[in-house]
Parts: sequence; structure tokens; C-alpha cells
Amino acid sequence: MLVTGERAVPFDTSTAGLGLTDDDQVLLAYKALGWLFTNEVTAASILVACVRGSGSDAAKYIGGLLFDPFLINYGGKLRDYLKSIKKGDAAYPHVRAALKSGEAYVKGLDISPEIKELRPSEYQRSVERRHAHDMMRKVRKVRKDAEKQSVFFNLVHRSTLLHGRRSITFVHLPGEKARPVSMDLHTISHSFELPRQEVIDPVGLGLTLLTFRRTRRK
Repeated sequence: MLVTGERAVPFDTSTAGLGLTDDDQVLLAYKALGWLFTNEVTAASILVACVRGSGSDAAKYIGGLLFDPFLINYGGKLRDYLKSIKKGDAAYPHVRAALKSGEAYVKGLDISPEIKELRPSEYQRSVERRHAHDMMRKVRKVRKDAEKQSVFFNLVHRSTLLHGRRSITFVHLPGEKARPVSMDLHTISHSFELPRQEVIDPVGLGLTLLTFRRTRRK
């Protein structure tokens, strides 16, 4: 069963016994990469299942896909999942090779000592801050214009929270004075890991995933 989210359950099985050829296994790995790339643990678990059910050459090739593009983009839950695969598993040597390559790749990204010429100057930082400020002003103007044109905006009550841990709203009931209703505020959080190439080379990553999605059986 595939379950995604904070408590994702990997696809823990093997494709052995499904009657798939090695070419089929590679094609399945491509589709998992192309369509489930942002659900990295789920997609990687399908690749691991393919490695378990493939011949040696196909298993080595699919194991390489765990490194590129997976481990060069993700290093959190994906790496934890791959490290959970123990000795004795048919996929173990290929997973360990991918992890070793991934660690070398991440280590190579660290520039030490820092190259001064690559750091933005104070002038460049100032220009970026002004650009961000101007952009936010435009966003606020667009939002206000959209509110004025909305046919639903006047049908709902709006509250603006500036600071503090509690909000107070005054409820107006027929024949009664305005009654304050308070609500305590609590924190909520959500996180996801952004693929590294989405920042470094989004066009290249998009083309790579499109290639995986469009690949067809020979």
C-alpha cells in the first residue's frame, strides 16, 4: 500500500514474480521517477522494489537512479529510508552504492574556505531588498483590487491579526449589544523538502522528469 504524507509508508516489496522483463523494470522506475518525484520516499521504494526483482545489469542501472536524480536532490527522509535497508536485502549493495555517491556529492557542494567573489556585495543585497519591498507593495495592491472586485468579499467577516496570541471578534446580534468573542491562537506547521535542482536548474530538472514521463516501451 502506498501512503504519502508525514507518516509515509514505503512500498516494501519486490517486483520479482510479476513477469516483468528488465526493460519493464527500468520503464517502471522511469514512471515512478517522472510522476512521483515529489513523493520521494514512495517513488524510491518502488525503485528499490524494481532493484530486488531485476537482473544484475538492470538492478545496477536502477540503483544509479537512486543517486541521480534522487539523492542529488533530496537528503532528508529519502536518505533515512534508504539507510533503513539492511544487509541481506537484494537491493542492499545498490542502495549503499547510491548512498555513498550521494554523500560524496553533498560533500563536494561544500566550498571551504568560502570564495569571497561569490558572495553578494552590500550594494547587491540592498538592491534585492528594495526589489522585494517593491514586489510586496505590488502584491498588496493586486490583492486589494481583487477584494474590491470580488462578489463574495462582503459576505464574510474579515479580521486582521497584527500581533499577540489571541484574537477578539465582536459579534453583532439583533437586539443585542456587540458581544466580544475571543479565540486563542496556536501554532501549526508543515514542511517539505525542495529538490536542490529546483533552485539550481529548474528547467533541467523539469526536462529530466518530462523525459521519464514520456519514455515508452521499446
